Amino acid sequence: VLVRAMTDRAAELTGDMARLDFTPSLGRIECPVSIACGERDKANISAARELESILPQARLTVIRGAGHEINSEAPGETARFIIQALRR
Repeated sequence: VLVRAMTDRAAELTGDMARLDFTPSLGRIECPVSIACGERDKANISAARELESILPQARLTVIRGAGHEINSEAPGETARFIIQALRR
């Protein structure tokens, strides 16, 4: 019974989080934002491009040849991205 109740509550919270939309507030973020996405990441590439267009100081880096798991599919390029992001 307890496990069922916890599972139901987790599903409810996940649904609530999925409905959150902070898009109207994103334009107020003033700090530099570094975004990375694999060029073959079909699930996230359009969202990454949209974020770059909304965030005033965003910079998108598309990791060539990588899909969703850029850290394992392109570790060298991912490391360079992180180093550049930290220098911003």
